[in-house]
Amino acid sequence: MNKEQLYETILSWEEDGRRDARDSYPYMSVLRDIDFHDSTRFHQYQQFSNQDGPFSTRLLNWMDNVSHDPERKALLKLLSQVSFIDTAQMHCLYRDAFRRIIVPWLLGSESIEDRMSVDRPQLICEQVSRTSILSITDSMKVSDFCQVNDLPAPKPIVLGEDEVIAQEILRMAHLSKTILVLEDFVGSGRQARKILNISSDLSNGLSRILFVPMIILNSGADSYISDPIPRVTVKAVHVIPGDECVSREMQPGERDEHQAIRAIVLATEDRVLQPSGDTDDPPRNAFGYSSSGSLVVTAHNVPNNTLPLIHHQNAAWRALFRRLHHPRSDGRRKGGKL
Repeated sequence: MNKEQLYETILSWEEDGRRDARDSYPYMSVLRDIDFHDSTRFHQYQQFSNQDGPFSTRLLNWMDNVSHDPERKALLKLLSQVSFIDTAQMHCLYRDAFRRIIVPWLLGSESIEDRMSVDRPQLICEQVSRTSILSITDSMKVSDFCQVNDLPAPKPIVLGEDEVIAQEILRMAHLSKTILVLEDFVGSGRQARKILNISSDLSNGLSRILFVPMIILNSGADSYISDPIPRVTVKAVHVIPGDECVSREMQPGERDEHQAIRAIVLATEDRVLQPSGDTDDPPRNAFGYSSSGSLVVTAHNVPNNTLPLIHHQNAAWRALFRRLHHPRSDGRRKGGKL
């Protein structure tokens, strides 16, 4: 299928919809929106761009994974629900995190006079200079975060998702009594919790720890509220509502498109989850790590909480936004995210 054939196919769907009100979905309007985002934002996706080609090529290959109109319609509906976080949006999250969450946490309660003081910027810089800034994964670009907020960029300290290694890094690092842990995306929060628990235990109550995910799924945010980590404050910049995730089972009040998305996920499950080779650690769940059902893609990578039919590629399935799996410290590939 080429782009012209795709438009002809979708035009026929629109004509069918005019004859049958049971399928009045605005397919052509959605395709035009996708073309707009293709020309303005989707080109920012960084992984495998040289091998997989431009978005328009990947879209055609992705649609060609299936051969029947109901399945292709489901893929188009899925794509219309994807939240693509481009570079400018991520930078906005960085600014919001710093000004709305981090600065108040560093400075504590402030009067109006304090906030208007000419000395406040200097005070903020001094507080930041006495703060250890860490990340759990290297997908969180701490240097970009500092640059966007006009902060001196510290030497990156990436704890990683291996508990033993994270513990050793924390033991060896000369950390301040004020510790800031940043992360770009958190799903269920299980992996991040393990590392934060280590940080909390090693601090022995001597440090203040703030964990700031730029984006977190609602399930992860709820887990930190219902089961807080001692001595760790968790404040996310943006929480993805539960109704923006697709579950294996139908949920009350879910979005209309989710029924078709669920159907295509289940129909392609066996093909999508196949390993791409001997070194691949393929997704184990068609609805993403911890069955999160996320539809989030960031410009620098795709979280493993996102539906694998979007990001996993093998001989039987071509990805739309192919995910780069970061290797574990022991040389294996990891299948999970935070």
